[in-house]
Amino acid sequence: MELGNAIQERASILVLIIIFLIASVALIVVSFKVKTTSRLGSLFMGIFGVIGILASLYGLLFTIFLGFNF
Repeated sequence: MELGNAIQERASILVLIIIFLIASVALIVVSFKVKTTSRLGSLFMGIFGVIGILASLYGLLFTIFLGFNF
């Protein structure tokens, strides 16, 4: 019950973090498609995608369980 209340209270922040997570996954997918034209570009997109996924998972965990409002 407490987890449900925490999610309802922080819904707008969680939606933004989930959109950021989806964009990070899209960066990784695009990095595989761009690999044939530009290796350096695909490397940067992959690195930024992984960093974005880690940051969004960090944000999700701390927002839901510890109650931080950014």
